[in-house]
Amino acid sequence: GRGAMTIRDAVALARKELVETSLEDAEFEARQLAAFCLGKRRLYTFELADEMPGDALKKLQSCIMRRKNHEPLQYIIGEWEFMGLPFTVNENVLIPRADTETLAEAAEKIIAERKNTTAPVRFLLDVCTGSGCIGISIAKRTGVPALLCDISPEAISVAEKNIQLNGVGGLCMCRQGDLFEAALPFAKERASGFDIITINPPYICTDVIHSLQPEVLREPMIALDGGADGLEFYRRIRKGYSCLLNPGGVLLLETGFDQGAAVSELFANDGAVSVLSDICGNDRVVVVEKRLNRG
Repeated sequence: GRGAMTIRDAVALARKELVETSLEDAEFEARQLAAFCLGKRRLYTFELADEMPGDALKKLQSCIMRRKNHEPLQYIIGEWEFMGLPFTVNENVLIPRADTETLAEAAEKIIAERKNTTAPVRFLLDVCTGSGCIGISIAKRTGVPALLCDISPEAISVAEKNIQLNGVGGLCMCRQGDLFEAALPFAKERASGFDIITINPPYICTDVIHSLQPEVLREPMIALDGGADGLEFYRRIRKGYSCLLNPGGVLLLETGFDQGAAVSELFANDGAVSVLSDICGNDRVVVVEKRLNRG
């Protein structure tokens, strides 16, 4: 009847409430939250004239309060997309970023190029996996099996949920451990290393962290803090990756927008090193192709 609030009204109300927190994203976030409160992934224009049920409106109001308190939209919804696939996320894992798709796409390209050669990509290792979005999306889209590792037991349990959500239980497995700790016994058991290693390590300088957006500060500190110069993890990776990467294999590292040169230099003696840019033209991935043999 008259006076009932439509979904369009609810979105407008949410947008107005969110404009201070979400700025130019207020409209998008209002629609995402309204859809979530209605039990949908997205809202279509033809649905906007429908009535907004009372319980959904109540839920929306509580979501708006959380968002105004700088809780990331993705944690409120509990799910986010990466490479066109859905991923469960919570405060124990970094939120999947579009920038990181550069890394996943680079891995997929290598897998495609080597597919019908004498050295196909047979196994992938994804370290600092978090939600599992990198390893899971590559496995799902290419059929290459992946081992996912993270130091955080809470992150591993999110990654395990995402393996189920994306139906890759036959391709992906998780192991908890610091950096390469869990991958070593796994490789030993299989008596074989990995053909691709993907890593999105913590790479923000410790003293920069406090100045980040309040939303980013809700993400796990352990996934952000890269030490005094932001390069601590790359040094640790440099010391430990080689015995796990098969000759001719490729190490793919996400970096901060201004770290391409510094990270490339660290790995300069290990093989052919190149830097890939993200869609904004910033350095985003350092590629290290291991020599086929020593000498």
